[in-house]
Amino acid sequence: MKKIYILIVLSFLMMSCQNIKQIEEKQNSTYVKPSSIASCSNSQFSDDEIEKIKLLAETVAFGKSNFISGIEYENTVLNSDEEQALFLFNLNIMSDEDVAKRTLNKVADFTSDGMKLNEGSAKEIIQSAGGKVADTRLWSYILNETRADASIIYVKEVGNEFIFPILSKSNLENYREYKNWEFIKEGNDTLTVRFREYLEPEDIYVHDLELELYKNSESIFAGYSAKKITRKLALPDDVKSNSNLSNLTYTAPDGLSKDMKDYTFKLEENNYRLPVPVKAFTDDGWELNLTDIPQKGNKKTAELVKNSKKIPVTVCNYTGEENKESLYVVWFKINNTEKEKIEFELSGGIKNGDKKIEDKKYYFLDGLYNDEFGIKITFDNNDLVNGFEMSYAPDNIDRIERINMLSTDQSGKEIRLEPDIKYEKLERGKIYLIPASNNEIIKLEIKYLDRVDWGKYTLCLIKNGEELGIYDSTCGRFIEYPEITLNKDDNGDVYVLINGVDSRNNEGEEKIYITRHR
Repeated sequence: MKKIYILIVLSFLMMSCQNIKQIEEKQNSTYVKPSSIASCSNSQFSDDEIEKIKLLAETVAFGKSNFISGIEYENTVLNSDEEQALFLFNLNIMSDEDVAKRTLNKVADFTSDGMKLNEGSAKEIIQSAGGKVADTRLWSYILNETRADASIIYVKEVGNEFIFPILSKSNLENYREYKNWEFIKEGNDTLTVRFREYLEPEDIYVHDLELELYKNSESIFAGYSAKKITRKLALPDDVKSNSNLSNLTYTAPDGLSKDMKDYTFKLEENNYRLPVPVKAFTDDGWELNLTDIPQKGNKKTAELVKNSKKIPVTVCNYTGEENKESLYVVWFKINNTEKEKIEFELSGGIKNGDKKIEDKKYYFLDGLYNDEFGIKITFDNNDLVNGFEMSYAPDNIDRIERINMLSTDQSGKEIRLEPDIKYEKLERGKIYLIPASNNEIIKLEIKYLDRVDWGKYTLCLIKNGEELGIYDSTCGRFIEYPEITLNKDDNGDVYVLINGVDSRNNEGEEKIYITRHR
């Protein structure tokens, strides 16, 4: 049950074809608008073909992690053993059981326990979907997962086969639903499918997705295979147009910030801040292994190498220049082993080899970007820090500017508080003037990221014009506006207390100090 729960926490999805946006018909292409499955009977796709293509699109989309490691395989399709194994596991969850059986009936056996696959069938499904299976790696990965203590998939081993269970979405706590489908068939046998991702049961619009498919007569998914998927965070049109990717300047930090949200780190003896130009690394003795330069605004996976040390990275071409040193590192991962160690340090004094401290925070999820970017620290079997992963948000933009873009709360009336603060209830859109020591007055603002569904209840605290913190609950997403109070502890330190209920009906609490006497 533990393994099933781990997967469920990732969230699941449902299918939908409602509320289709109208788009203009392009030259040399055919637009199929399936406002419902029944209405598609006269289109170039049959009802059965549309269901199979949607099953492929949804399963590929769901396999893309929302966490920071997803950037490693951004835009790719089934490019890792883990993603391929998840695809097989999720096929029985993406649609009703009948669609899965009709799609897979020639390659899988369906029993009362679930979908039974052998190694050859698994390869055929992945290759039909658009992935490439290397030798026995996928089968070995699934085998190892069945014997792991903390697995991301749960299957039953029967001889030389695996049984993938059929799970019901209706009994799950939350899931993902895909809506607003657009099918655009190009003249070169390319099919583009556009759709939206929602978090349920709250119906939270999160992502815009686009899947590019190519004609493959051998594919069980209506003769199409996936080539490339693009996923973008749902944003207002004016925010999209204000995203600045080219106005970048870089100065290496003199030291490390106290806050992880500043993306500072030290490798060996040098300080950096994401996004880092490749030149900053090459100047420090690293070399970049890269197959080809990505186009402007696009990313590629690569590798930084120094002697025997290797760091997997993702680089982005912000400037449009066609040389390696003008690229920027936006994601990387360090995983030290006994044979290879890279010395590093992060905000909060976290260093390679440090013993894990209970109750210390070893991650940062960026609430300005739906917690999809940030930092996470990893540990070895002895609870010693042995690595970390860091990914930078896609927009080069000031964080306060980003908050203001995503919030309807405008700085309003200033409210001066008395020095003897006690359980002062705070409201959004106001500026609180808080007395501090040495006759200092602290300005505190409260704003919500309410211009986007995924940030409606995400709370932003701004202290003296700078971001103090962004909070969307410690256990999950707030499902209503939290209660915010200002108070003072026995030492005279002023703090904000946030109390709210999250999507799992847990009561979350955050205490953030405004002043701190040392």
